Amino acid sequence: MRQIILRSFNLLFIVSGLLFLSSCEKSTEPKILSINDAENIIFRNMLNGSDSGKVVYEFPNILKAGNIISCRQLDSTDFIATSDSWFFFIDDNPNMYWVHPCRYIFVDISTAKATVHNWTYLPTCINEMKIIDY
Repeated sequence: MRQIILRSFNLLFIVSGLLFLSSCEKSTEPKILSINDAENIIFRNMLNGSDSGKVVYEFPNILKAGNIISCRQLDSTDFIATSDSWFFFIDDNPNMYWVHPCRYIFVDISTAKATVHNWTYLPTCINEMKIIDY
């Protein structure tokens, strides 16, 4: 009887260990940066924790690599998403009419790396974007 209990205990221990190890396997699915996490990156890194005197816009959908964001300027400047990204536009001086400093920011959804393009005019997609209230 003692031997049966000992074998049962050993078997239970082995099965429990295998279940634990299988639950610890890393997912092969890449983690995608949420829009909220991207907003926090903008707030911390681009605005130094304060949006005072600036207006921040976000595009509601992920841009795929190769998508183009055009500017409303006469020279038709384009900015290309080099990776799947969240897109933000910061108007650094919203009390001025155009032309004045602003930023086009792409935040990579896989690496959370932000690419900033300093510019002087708003994007053509501004009406599709929403203002972020920090």
